[in-house]
Amino acid sequence: MAKNLDISDAIFGLIWCMAAVDTKVDPIEIKYLQYLQKEKQINLTKNVILQKNGTLSFYRKKGIKEAKSIWEMCCNRLNASEHLHRTKAIAEIFDFVYIFESLPKYKELQKKIKTPESTLLFNTLEKLDVSEDIISQLYNGIDPYQICATSGAELTSALLSLPKMTSKKVNQVMKHFNNSFEIRKSSIKSLCKIDFIDIEDAIEIHKYFF
Repeated sequence: MAKNLDISDAIFGLIWCMAAVDTKVDPIEIKYLQYLQKEKQINLTKNVILQKNGTLSFYRKKGIKEAKSIWEMCCNRLNASEHLHRTKAIAEIFDFVYIFESLPKYKELQKKIKTPESTLLFNTLEKLDVSEDIISQLYNGIDPYQICATSGAELTSALLSLPKMTSKKVNQVMKHFNNSFEIRKSSIKSLCKIDFIDIEDAIEIHKYFF
């Protein structure tokens, strides 16, 4: 099941679990979950449906009573995925906790405060095995894509994997960017200004890193 679970579904499921940890999802939390789908482009598959009352239908599991199973499914899927996805998930969870539960300071986070919200947060951090260094960077508001940015040979390999990309084109791109995060922040217009990069190349690069 974990391999078939969509990454966006897994991230959304974890955030919902944080909202449902006190056995209910408040109306304002429902609005925030709806906002995540519409504005932050967490695109869910048909296997995940958020009901108007806050109940979540998640891969044939439904409701608060199955929240623990949903949490385990999401964690298992993220653990089987690339590091960036786990980092993005933690960033979204931190945002949720900061807004609704008052995210503790980093030093306080290291002390296991006994509340349902903090307990689930600690359990999630341990389950996803995110390093203290990354947690600290997320606390300081650093973008997950910047934290997990690739460079050098790894970035070169990623660019060469794109359609129509040649070593000549990749070398030109590498002259303008130090890492994948810089490419992500660029526009198609700026990419088209690079020697030998045409509009089709720019679109493929932008799609891959965005």
